[in-house]
Amino acid sequence: MSPTISSLLSLVFVLALIPVSLWVARRFQAGAAGVARQGPIRIRATVAVGPRERIVIVEAAGKSLLVGITGQSMQTLAEFEDAPVFEEADAPGFATLLKGIRRS
Repeated sequence: MSPTISSLLSLVFVLALIPVSLWVARRFQAGAAGVARQGPIRIRATVAVGPRERIVIVEAAGKSLLVGITGQSMQTLAEFEDAPVFEEADAPGFATLLKGIRRS
């Protein structure tokens, strides 16, 4: 077999292996995330307030907790009996963001 054909077949093999690897990685990540979502504790919202600080609304045991998280600790800031209702915001897709950048 000529070196050109051998190199071409190797390239095709590597290019075919990339989507297969991504599929396997997503499958394992989706399984792990699916177990966490069905558990008794859910993260309802999160906001970064600094490079290593966040405020998170956590739902557990029928209550909602407002939790402050830093690099060293976590502290409950408030407790709600009823979970706050959040409206789903439509995030623009990547293509929309890219078009906005191109126009600038």
